[in-house]
Amino acid sequence: MFFGKKKLILDIDSNIIKAGVFLNTSKSSKLLDYSTASVNQAGSVSQAILMAVNNLSSKFKKANVAIGGREVFIQHIVLNKTPQEQWPEQIMAEAETYVPYEISSVNINYVNLNSVDSDKNEFLLIATPRQLIAQVQQDCLDAGIQCESMESAVISLANGFEYNYGILRDQNIAVLEVREDRTSFIGILNGKIYFVKNIDFGLSNYDQALSDQLQLSIAEAESLRKNFCLNKEVPQGTAEIVNSLHDSLQSELTTATQFIKEVLLKEPPTNLFLTGSATCLPNLAQRISDIIACEPINIFLNTQYDEQKIKKLDIEEVNPIGAALVGLGSNF
Repeated sequence: MFFGKKKLILDIDSNIIKAGVFLNTSKSSKLLDYSTASVNQAGSVSQAILMAVNNLSSKFKKANVAIGGREVFIQHIVLNKTPQEQWPEQIMAEAETYVPYEISSVNINYVNLNSVDSDKNEFLLIATPRQLIAQVQQDCLDAGIQCESMESAVISLANGFEYNYGILRDQNIAVLEVREDRTSFIGILNGKIYFVKNIDFGLSNYDQALSDQLQLSIAEAESLRKNFCLNKEVPQGTAEIVNSLHDSLQSELTTATQFIKEVLLKEPPTNLFLTGSATCLPNLAQRISDIIACEPINIFLNTQYDEQKIKKLDIEEVNPIGAALVGLGSNF
Protein backbone atom coordinates (compact mmCIF):
# COMPACT_ATOMS: atom_id res chain seq x y z
CA MET A 1 0.00 0.00 0.00
CA PHE A 2 1.24 3.48 -0.88
CA PHE A 3 0.53 6.19 1.64
CA GLY A 4 0.19 9.77 0.56
CA LYS A 5 -0.93 13.15 1.74
CA LYS A 6 -4.08 14.97 0.74
CA LYS A 7 -3.70 18.58 -0.27
CA LEU A 8 -6.03 21.35 -1.35
CA ILE A 9 -5.25 23.14 -4.61
CA LEU A 10 -6.89 26.43 -5.59
CA ASP A 11 -6.74 27.98 -9.05
CA ILE A 12 -7.81 31.60 -8.58
CA ASP A 13 -8.84 33.47 -11.71
CA SER A 14 -10.68 36.76 -12.14
CA ASN A 15 -14.16 35.21 -12.30
CA ILE A 16 -13.86 31.54 -11.42
CA ILE A 17 -12.38 29.65 -8.50
CA LYS A 18 -11.38 26.03 -9.08
CA ALA A 19 -10.71 23.81 -6.08
CA GLY A 20 -9.29 20.31 -6.16
CA VAL A 21 -8.27 17.75 -3.56
CA PHE A 22 -5.26 15.65 -4.57
CA LEU A 23 -3.69 12.58 -3.03
CA ASN A 24 -0.03 12.32 -3.91
CA THR A 25 2.28 9.37 -3.43
CA SER A 26 5.86 9.00 -4.57
CA LYS A 27 4.60 7.59 -7.86
CA SER A 28 1.29 9.20 -8.73
CA SER A 29 -1.19 12.01 -8.26
CA LYS A 30 -4.91 11.36 -7.84
CA LEU A 31 -7.78 13.86 -7.98
CA LEU A 32 -10.14 12.97 -5.14
CA ASP A 33 -12.63 15.82 -5.35
CA TYR A 34 -13.35 18.91 -7.43
CA SER A 35 -15.47 22.04 -7.22
CA THR A 36 -15.86 25.45 -8.87
CA ALA A 37 -17.51 28.72 -7.90
CA SER A 38 -18.27 31.90 -9.85
CA VAL A 39 -16.93 35.13 -8.36
CA ASN A 40 -19.77 37.12 -9.95
CA GLN A 41 -22.41 34.85 -8.44
CA ALA A 42 -20.70 34.68 -5.05
CA GLY A 43 -20.22 38.44 -4.87
CA SER A 44 -16.51 38.42 -4.02
CA VAL A 45 -13.37 36.33 -4.47
CA SER A 46 -13.30 35.31 -0.80
CA GLN A 47 -16.94 34.18 -0.89
CA ALA A 48 -16.28 32.22 -4.10
CA ILE A 49 -13.30 30.50 -2.46
CA LEU A 50 -15.48 29.67 0.54
CA MET A 51 -18.22 28.25 -1.70
CA ALA A 52 -15.78 26.14 -3.73
CA VAL A 53 -14.05 24.78 -0.62
CA ASN A 54 -17.31 24.09 1.23
CA ASN A 55 -18.51 21.99 -1.71
CA LEU A 56 -15.61 19.59 -1.16
CA SER A 57 -16.03 16.54 1.03
CA SER A 58 -12.75 17.13 2.91
CA LYS A 59 -11.93 20.11 5.10
CA PHE A 60 -8.64 21.99 4.91
CA LYS A 61 -6.94 24.90 6.64
CA LYS A 62 -4.15 25.35 4.07
CA ALA A 63 -3.96 25.43 0.28
CA ASN A 64 -1.46 25.60 -2.56
CA VAL A 65 -2.58 28.37 -4.90
CA ALA A 66 -2.15 29.06 -8.62
CA ILE A 67 -2.94 32.65 -9.55
CA GLY A 68 -3.99 33.75 -13.01
CA GLY A 69 -5.17 37.07 -14.39
CA ARG A 70 -3.51 39.74 -16.45
CA GLU A 71 -1.77 41.34 -13.43
CA VAL A 72 0.88 38.60 -13.42
CA PHE A 73 3.50 39.76 -15.94
CA ILE A 74 5.58 37.16 -17.78
CA GLN A 75 8.34 37.95 -20.27
CA HIS A 76 10.65 35.66 -22.21
CA ILE A 77 14.18 37.11 -22.06
CA VAL A 78 17.46 36.13 -23.71
CA LEU A 79 20.73 37.23 -22.08
CA ASN A 80 24.39 36.77 -22.79
CA LYS A 81 25.82 33.75 -21.00
CA THR A 82 27.09 34.58 -17.51
CA PRO A 83 27.85 32.60 -14.33
CA GLN A 84 24.77 31.63 -12.33
CA GLU A 85 25.64 33.94 -9.45
CA GLN A 86 25.20 36.92 -11.80
CA TRP A 87 21.72 35.91 -12.96
CA PRO A 88 19.71 37.77 -10.28
CA GLU A 89 21.45 41.06 -11.07
CA GLN A 90 21.00 40.58 -14.82
CA ILE A 91 17.35 39.63 -14.50
CA MET A 92 16.60 42.57 -12.21
CA ALA A 93 18.09 44.90 -14.83
CA GLU A 94 15.84 43.33 -17.47
CA ALA A 95 12.86 43.63 -15.15
CA GLU A 96 13.40 47.37 -14.89
CA THR A 97 13.14 47.52 -18.69
CA TYR A 98 10.14 45.27 -19.28
CA VAL A 99 7.95 45.13 -16.17
CA PRO A 100 5.06 47.65 -16.41
CA TYR A 101 5.05 48.25 -12.64
CA GLU A 102 7.27 49.98 -10.14
CA ILE A 103 9.98 47.41 -9.43
CA SER A 104 9.67 48.05 -5.70
CA SER A 105 6.02 46.97 -5.85
CA VAL A 106 6.50 43.49 -7.36
CA ASN A 107 8.02 40.14 -6.53
CA ILE A 108 10.49 39.10 -9.24
CA ASN A 109 11.00 35.41 -10.00
CA TYR A 110 12.49 33.61 -12.94
CA VAL A 111 12.65 30.18 -14.55
CA ASN A 112 15.82 29.04 -16.34
CA LEU A 113 14.84 27.70 -19.77
CA ASN A 114 18.18 25.93 -20.34
CA SER A 115 19.01 27.55 -23.67
CA VAL A 116 20.48 25.31 -26.37
CA ASP A 117 22.61 28.27 -27.47
CA SER A 118 25.97 27.98 -25.72
CA ASP A 119 26.41 31.77 -25.75
CA LYS A 120 23.01 32.66 -24.31
CA ASN A 121 20.84 32.16 -21.24
CA GLU A 122 17.06 32.13 -21.64
CA PHE A 123 14.63 32.82 -18.80
CA LEU A 124 11.00 33.40 -18.03
CA LEU A 125 10.81 36.63 -16.06
CA ILE A 126 7.77 36.56 -13.75
CA ALA A 127 6.66 39.72 -11.97
CA THR A 128 3.77 39.48 -9.52
CA PRO A 129 2.46 42.65 -7.86
CA ARG A 130 2.84 42.40 -4.10
CA GLN A 131 -0.59 43.95 -3.77
CA LEU A 132 -2.05 41.02 -5.74
CA ILE A 133 -0.19 38.51 -3.57
CA ALA A 134 -1.45 40.22 -0.41
CA GLN A 135 -4.99 40.36 -1.79
CA VAL A 136 -5.03 36.66 -2.70
CA GLN A 137 -3.65 35.77 0.72
CA GLN A 138 -6.31 37.92 2.40
CA ASP A 139 -9.12 36.49 0.24
CA CYS A 140 -8.03 33.00 1.28
CA LEU A 141 -7.81 33.99 4.95
CA ASP A 142 -11.30 35.51 4.76
CA ALA A 143 -12.44 32.10 3.51
CA GLY A 144 -10.66 30.36 6.40
CA ILE A 145 -7.73 29.14 4.28
CA GLN A 146 -4.02 29.89 4.66
CA CYS A 147 -1.87 30.05 1.51
CA GLU A 148 0.87 27.45 1.90
CA SER A 149 2.44 28.27 -1.48
CA MET A 150 1.64 30.39 -4.51
CA GLU A 151 2.77 30.24 -8.15
CA SER A 152 1.83 31.62 -11.54
CA ALA A 153 -0.94 29.64 -13.24
CA VAL A 154 1.20 29.62 -16.42
CA ILE A 155 3.88 27.55 -14.68
CA SER A 156 1.20 25.26 -13.23
CA LEU A 157 -0.27 24.89 -16.73
CA ALA A 158 3.06 23.81 -18.22
CA ASN A 159 3.59 21.36 -15.37
CA GLY A 160 0.10 19.93 -15.84
CA PHE A 161 0.82 19.29 -19.50
CA GLU A 162 4.17 17.61 -18.80
CA TYR A 163 2.71 15.44 -16.03
CA ASN A 164 0.18 13.96 -18.46
CA TYR A 165 2.06 13.96 -21.76
CA GLY A 166 5.60 13.53 -20.52
CA ILE A 167 8.58 15.00 -22.34
CA LEU A 168 7.79 14.84 -26.06
CA ARG A 169 11.20 14.23 -27.59
CA ASP A 170 11.94 15.91 -30.93
CA GLN A 171 8.55 17.61 -30.87
CA ASN A 172 7.89 21.34 -30.99
CA ILE A 173 4.45 21.92 -29.48
CA ALA A 174 2.41 24.71 -27.94
CA VAL A 175 -0.14 24.87 -25.14
CA LEU A 176 -2.81 27.55 -25.42
CA GLU A 177 -5.06 28.36 -22.46
CA VAL A 178 -7.91 30.85 -22.86
CA ARG A 179 -9.02 32.13 -19.45
CA GLU A 180 -11.47 34.81 -18.35
CA ASP A 181 -9.34 37.83 -19.20
CA ARG A 182 -6.06 36.36 -20.42
CA THR A 183 -4.74 33.85 -22.91
CA SER A 184 -1.41 32.10 -22.37
CA PHE A 185 0.63 30.74 -25.27
CA ILE A 186 3.48 28.42 -24.24
CA GLY A 187 6.04 27.01 -26.68
CA ILE A 188 7.67 23.72 -25.60
CA LEU A 189 10.54 22.03 -27.46
CA ASN A 190 11.90 18.66 -26.32
CA GLY A 191 10.02 19.06 -23.05
CA LYS A 192 11.45 22.50 -22.23
CA ILE A 193 9.61 25.82 -22.32
CA TYR A 194 11.25 28.20 -24.77
CA PHE A 195 8.56 30.84 -25.22
CA VAL A 196 5.64 32.30 -23.25
CA LYS A 197 3.30 35.05 -24.32
CA ASN A 198 0.49 36.40 -22.16
CA ILE A 199 -2.22 37.89 -24.37
CA ASP A 200 -4.73 40.41 -22.99
CA PHE A 201 -7.63 38.51 -24.48
CA GLY A 202 -10.09 36.07 -22.97
CA LEU A 203 -13.71 35.06 -22.50
CA SER A 204 -14.51 38.53 -21.17
CA ASN A 205 -13.77 39.90 -24.67
CA TYR A 206 -16.46 37.64 -26.13
CA ASP A 207 -18.93 38.68 -23.43
CA GLN A 208 -18.17 42.38 -23.92
CA ALA A 209 -18.60 42.15 -27.70
CA LEU A 210 -21.91 40.28 -27.34
CA SER A 211 -23.05 42.84 -24.77
CA ASP A 212 -22.13 45.85 -26.93
CA GLN A 213 -23.48 44.58 -30.24
CA LEU A 214 -26.65 42.87 -29.01
CA GLN A 215 -27.40 45.45 -26.28
CA LEU A 216 -27.24 42.96 -23.42
CA SER A 217 -25.96 43.18 -19.88
CA ILE A 218 -22.66 41.42 -19.24
CA ALA A 219 -24.51 38.72 -17.27
CA GLU A 220 -26.90 38.20 -20.19
CA ALA A 221 -23.99 38.10 -22.64
CA GLU A 222 -22.20 35.50 -20.52
CA SER A 223 -25.35 33.37 -20.43
CA LEU A 224 -25.73 33.73 -24.20
CA ARG A 225 -22.14 32.68 -24.78
CA LYS A 226 -22.67 29.57 -22.63
CA ASN A 227 -25.85 28.71 -24.56
CA PHE A 228 -23.94 29.11 -27.81
CA CYS A 229 -21.36 26.62 -26.53
CA LEU A 230 -24.20 24.17 -25.83
CA ASN A 231 -25.60 24.61 -29.37
CA LYS A 232 -28.80 26.10 -27.99
CA GLU A 233 -30.86 28.60 -29.95
CA VAL A 234 -29.27 32.08 -29.84
CA PRO A 235 -30.12 35.47 -31.37
CA GLN A 236 -29.23 36.15 -34.98
CA GLY A 237 -25.73 37.56 -35.34
CA THR A 238 -24.26 35.68 -32.36
CA ALA A 239 -22.10 33.40 -34.52
CA GLU A 240 -20.76 36.34 -36.52
CA ILE A 241 -19.76 38.21 -33.35
CA VAL A 242 -18.03 35.16 -31.87
CA ASN A 243 -16.20 34.48 -35.14
CA SER A 244 -14.95 38.07 -35.24
CA LEU A 245 -13.38 37.49 -31.81
CA HIS A 246 -11.84 34.27 -33.13
CA ASP A 247 -10.22 36.50 -35.77
CA SER A 248 -8.61 38.59 -33.02
CA LEU A 249 -7.19 35.54 -31.26
CA GLN A 250 -6.01 34.10 -34.56
CA SER A 251 -4.15 37.35 -35.26
CA GLU A 252 -2.45 37.19 -31.85
CA LEU A 253 -1.30 33.62 -32.52
CA THR A 254 0.06 34.62 -35.92
CA THR A 255 2.06 37.41 -34.25
CA ALA A 256 3.43 34.96 -31.65
CA THR A 257 4.54 32.42 -34.26
CA GLN A 258 6.18 35.17 -36.33
CA PHE A 259 8.11 36.32 -33.24
CA ILE A 260 9.33 32.78 -32.64
CA LYS A 261 10.53 32.48 -36.22
CA GLU A 262 11.92 35.96 -36.85
CA VAL A 263 13.26 36.99 -33.43
CA LEU A 264 14.02 33.73 -31.62
CA LEU A 265 15.12 32.15 -34.92
CA LYS A 266 13.26 28.93 -34.10
CA GLU A 267 10.68 27.00 -36.05
CA PRO A 268 7.14 27.66 -34.75
CA PRO A 269 5.25 24.83 -33.02
CA THR A 270 3.73 22.19 -35.28
CA ASN A 271 1.03 21.03 -32.84
CA LEU A 272 -1.05 22.93 -30.30
CA PHE A 273 -2.97 21.66 -27.27
CA LEU A 274 -5.98 23.81 -26.41
CA THR A 275 -7.30 24.26 -22.88
CA GLY A 276 -9.45 26.69 -20.92
CA SER A 277 -13.13 27.58 -20.76
CA ALA A 278 -13.13 28.77 -24.39
CA THR A 279 -12.54 25.26 -25.75
CA CYS A 280 -16.31 24.83 -26.06
CA LEU A 281 -16.73 27.80 -28.42
CA PRO A 282 -17.82 26.60 -31.87
CA ASN A 283 -15.17 26.90 -34.60
CA LEU A 284 -12.40 28.06 -32.25
CA ALA A 285 -10.30 24.90 -32.62
CA GLN A 286 -10.79 24.96 -36.39
CA ARG A 287 -9.66 28.59 -36.60
CA ILE A 288 -6.57 27.87 -34.54
CA SER A 289 -5.84 24.88 -36.79
CA ASP A 290 -5.53 27.31 -39.69
CA ILE A 291 -2.25 28.36 -38.03
CA ILE A 292 -1.18 25.33 -35.97
CA ALA A 293 -2.67 21.82 -35.91
CA CYS A 294 -4.88 21.89 -32.81
CA GLU A 295 -6.41 19.37 -30.44
CA PRO A 296 -7.98 19.63 -26.95
CA ILE A 297 -5.76 18.79 -24.02
CA ASN A 298 -6.44 15.65 -21.98
CA ILE A 299 -5.36 16.09 -18.38
CA PHE A 300 -6.36 12.54 -17.45
CA LEU A 301 -3.82 10.70 -19.57
CA ASN A 302 -1.77 10.21 -16.42
CA THR A 303 -3.72 11.94 -13.66
CA GLN A 304 -5.87 9.45 -11.78
CA TYR A 305 -9.22 10.33 -10.23
CA ASP A 306 -11.62 8.87 -7.68
CA GLU A 307 -14.30 7.25 -9.83
CA GLN A 308 -16.72 6.96 -6.89
CA LYS A 309 -16.69 10.65 -6.02
CA ILE A 310 -16.03 12.17 -9.45
CA LYS A 311 -18.46 11.03 -12.11
CA LYS A 312 -17.92 11.05 -15.87
CA LEU A 313 -19.94 14.26 -16.21
CA ASP A 314 -17.63 16.01 -13.74
CA ILE A 315 -14.57 14.76 -15.62
CA GLU A 316 -15.98 16.22 -18.82
CA GLU A 317 -16.29 19.54 -16.96
CA VAL A 318 -12.85 19.61 -15.36
CA ASN A 319 -10.84 18.24 -18.30
CA PRO A 320 -11.00 21.41 -20.44
CA ILE A 321 -10.26 23.82 -17.58
CA GLY A 322 -8.23 21.90 -14.98
CA ALA A 323 -4.73 21.78 -16.47
CA ALA A 324 -3.22 24.35 -14.08
CA LEU A 325 -5.01 22.73 -11.13
CA VAL A 326 -3.51 19.34 -12.05
CA GLY A 327 -0.09 20.91 -12.64
CA LEU A 328 0.07 22.27 -9.10
CA GLY A 329 -1.68 19.23 -7.66
CA SER A 330 0.82 16.81 -9.21
CA ASN A 331 3.79 18.67 -7.75
CA PHE A 332 4.98 16.04 -5.27
